[in-house]
Amino acid sequence: MKAFSMYIVCCFISIGCLAQKSDTLITYNFGGSPAKGENVSVYKINRRDTTAWVKTTADKNFVLLKKETFADEQLTVHNGSYQEFLNGKLFIHGHYDKNAKTGKWIIYDSLGYTAQEIHFLNNKFDGPFKSFWNKDHVKYQGNFSQGLKTGEWKIFYLNQQLAGKELYNTTGDLTESAYFDQNARPTVKKNILTEPIFKGGYPRFYKFLAKTLRFPDPDLTGRVVCSAMVNTDGHLSNIEIFSSSHVSLSQEAIRVLELSPPWLPGTLFGEPMAMQIKIAINFTIN
Repeated sequence: MKAFSMYIVCCFISIGCLAQKSDTLITYNFGGSPAKGENVSVYKINRRDTTAWVKTTADKNFVLLKKETFADEQLTVHNGSYQEFLNGKLFIHGHYDKNAKTGKWIIYDSLGYTAQEIHFLNNKFDGPFKSFWNKDHVKYQGNFSQGLKTGEWKIFYLNQQLAGKELYNTTGDLTESAYFDQNARPTVKKNILTEPIFKGGYPRFYKFLAKTLRFPDPDLTGRVVCSAMVNTDGHLSNIEIFSSSHVSLSQEAIRVLELSPPWLPGTLFGEPMAMQIKIAINFTIN
């Protein structure tokens, strides 16, 4: 009999899940002449030099939405600066290296101050992470290594009093934790944060997996460890494989997670927050 088992851990993160949806607009080609009408944004392409192309996207009122740098004229390879705008103000800023996020990425609040700061290496979270209440006060901080939380992470109230402390091992698993109320007394985790959960709980998620998973090969067994972002609307995105016993099992795990119905999003201090979950699925035959 075919079977599977799985476990889930999670962490906060919101960069990359806040892309803006544009209106129905007119499309322009590189020369500036109107192209065939499509349901896309107005955009203009400017060649910066011999190796980079810059695509600027605006809404129907020509309010800036996005500026992207590409390595090719076909605009398929992000390479260089990337910016998104919200209400005409800079919202996200980072860099790509051959379609992979790299270096420091910043999300800005409506006042132009840093709301989140995270580092990437080869499209995975790698390095220090910080989120802020405002320009002077940290909300949450720690480090990632190859996409996984590692070492000590801390959560702070607005007055910078410690709200939580968590310790993660090298495989991204939580090994120790402590949470505190605003009087510095120990409290339960759910008073500070809640983790994403499948609607109906994990028994419903197990049923979804059992119904949807297909063994690519009846004789093939193994384990796939992957991650996914549970956005504030509950949908999964940014599905990545960290380890797998076989490429076909990886492909099946990704396929199934892409079909997942919405989850209940995680929260921090009662507010919905995008969180990264780590999922391990064991493909076994009993």
